[in-house]
Amino acid sequence: MKDITTEPELGLRFTELLDRVMVGWNEPLAYRHHRDWGVMLTELGFHVRMVRVPDVLPYPHVVIAATKR
Repeated sequence: MKDITTEPELGLRFTELLDRVMVGWNEPLAYRHHRDWGVMLTELGFHVRMVRVPDVLPYPHVVIAATKR
């Protein structure tokens, strides 16, 4: 899966601003650090690999590949 991680802080704030423009200022938003995804998926029995995705914009993208053991 491809998701937003919570670091660096500047990238997260950039993403949050764009998300607010798309969904509104009162909608709840939640972001999870990629290491937290790794822990949860590992505990569920997955082998996890993560790769940060470079971008010209400051999005804190990460790709998480999880395969069942």
